[in-house]
Amino acid sequence: GGGGGGATPENLVELATLDERTMVSALEQRYANNDIYTYVGDILLAINPYTSVPALYNKKTASTYQVVKSVNGPPHIFAIAQKAYKNLMNLKTNQCCLISGESGAGKTETAKYFLAQLLQFELGTAAEAIEAKILGTQPILEAFGNAKTALNNNSSRFGKYIEIMYYNGVLVGASMEKYLLEKSRVARQLEQENNFHVLHYFVSGCKKEYRDMIECLHSADRYLYFNGAPRNRVADDKMEYDALLKVFVEVGFTKNEIEDIHTILAGVLAIGNIRFKQGGEGGEDEDASEVVAGSTVEEVAAVLGLGAPEKLATALTCKTNIVNGEIFIKTLTVHQADDARDTFAKTMYENLFSWLVVRLNTILAAKNLPSETAAAGTSSVGVLDIFG
Repeated sequence: GGGGGGATPENLVELATLDERTMVSALEQRYANNDIYTYVGDILLAINPYTSVPALYNKKTASTYQVVKSVNGPPHIFAIAQKAYKNLMNLKTNQCCLISGESGAGKTETAKYFLAQLLQFELGTAAEAIEAKILGTQPILEAFGNAKTALNNNSSRFGKYIEIMYYNGVLVGASMEKYLLEKSRVARQLEQENNFHVLHYFVSGCKKEYRDMIECLHSADRYLYFNGAPRNRVADDKMEYDALLKVFVEVGFTKNEIEDIHTILAGVLAIGNIRFKQGGEGGEDEDASEVVAGSTVEEVAAVLGLGAPEKLATALTCKTNIVNGEIFIKTLTVHQADDARDTFAKTMYENLFSWLVVRLNTILAAKNLPSETAAAGTSSVGVLDIFG
């Protein structure tokens, strides 16, 4: 640090006067000098360089922020991980890192760097296996919870809290929670945006064995739920699909679970193609609706194993109320039926996402802890990544 000779300090509390003007000016100077990280007291400010800076995150840089080193290295996300770990070990108190910023500021990548640095403080093959699983779960969450937006090609559309668990100072597992998935995106996207990554990966890359199982998977242009920006990256999406399938196997999903995930994704997309028209004789009843012939209600019923398609059609075009034990069936307008259809798809997708988090937590849970002493010896470092 040091403010002499016109240089800006690494920690802005060292400025003679700290207000918005001097702070922005100092950050600008540091950014122009390729210093994207700056402290303000204990808070780390990161300014997205919007370009890859390999030297900033390589092994040599990571080694500067090892546990055995002093915590006086230049400002860096690795230093925050180093400090959290040292506090956990020395003060024996749980630690938490909060990452916030607007969309495209770099929260998702920052969280990944924080976790990667934190996890490599642990030595030994057991810790390495847990580390691989924790880092392996992240691409699954990204595929199902992130999407291309106008500002950011990989924007997290949910908030997540990941807790890394230690027992007597040794890494034993992790757990995660998710908040507020933006499920409206399943049915509608803005014109510069796309649906959740995984739906694009799925239609571009789905393997033959799963296509044969589903029997009715179409190309992207056939699905009405892809209504945002055109997406010209089929080859990339295929590669992402292959990589995702590999991760599912590596972290421990069963073949049946992977088949069920494919089935639900196919069902969600097919639901979006169900269309409605006015009901009644000659289609003149504005208060009623019916499924357009040739629309995909049979397909949805078959893919999801719902039995007779007529039952699904009725469920989407009528509402059942029970009053004092009596059943009243009310017809829905076309607009209401559209909403019912979209709610069905969005809820299915959200439930799939919630199930994935629960399943990943089972995979990441600390194993073989002596239960009576577990509470006494466990501690954690949490990282909260709040979406844009």
